[in-house]
Amino acid sequence: MQKNFRSIKGLINKEFLQKYIDLVNISMAVMKYLDDFDKELNISNGGFGSDMTTTRGIIQRFLSQKKLTLFLRERDITNMVTKCHVLGWKFYLAHELRPNRIEKKDHIEEVIARVVGANLVSYEKAKAYTAELIERFECRVKEKSEQHRYCHGQKENKIDLSTCKKGDILISSHGQELEYVCKTPWKHYKYLDHVVRYAKSFGGGKSYEYGTRTNDGFVFAKNRNPKTDHDIVKIIKKHYE
Repeated sequence: MQKNFRSIKGLINKEFLQKYIDLVNISMAVMKYLDDFDKELNISNGGFGSDMTTTRGIIQRFLSQKKLTLFLRERDITNMVTKCHVLGWKFYLAHELRPNRIEKKDHIEEVIARVVGANLVSYEKAKAYTAELIERFECRVKEKSEQHRYCHGQKENKIDLSTCKKGDILISSHGQELEYVCKTPWKHYKYLDHVVRYAKSFGGGKSYEYGTRTNDGFVFAKNRNPKTDHDIVKIIKKHYE
């Protein structure tokens, strides 16, 4: 498509047009991937992971491969896949169900209503598939939690972030890789004991998001939710005394 730019004599906004060409190209790549997809889609546990059974993992893979400089909204890609592919309605449900809201009936019904209202699937099928997605998500959370927190039936691993130095690698209960920054207070991060960050890739680039953790690695001091919280379960030292 890009080669045809020169044939459009009246083109005044190449960047705007390129954005939509990129959108179509990425959406087509995702749909071709779904053509040969022989697994089950899963609800994302947040962030831009590399899990190719989640919609965010799939989308991010093709964005990175194209090394795009423009940031394409996930929702734009998801909507195109939803309306154009036979698995689109499943893709949409897996993408739109939020881990921190799957216990709320109104959120579930709202997401289901969108695919049913678009005449993509019956309410019964959408409801049944949503139940499958939630069940798989809960099983995955439980498995990852047990995998990281326990070792062959032994006692829970003890995490002590006070032993960390800047640059040490931290692994969360959902498999996210983070990096230790420093103790708080630091800039405007004063909530808990330590500041951490994780890389968030998009459009072929990379940026960092920051957060805090308790001394023993938890996202919250109270009101914890293992289903969505990326609690620290492993420390990989990059610095030694």
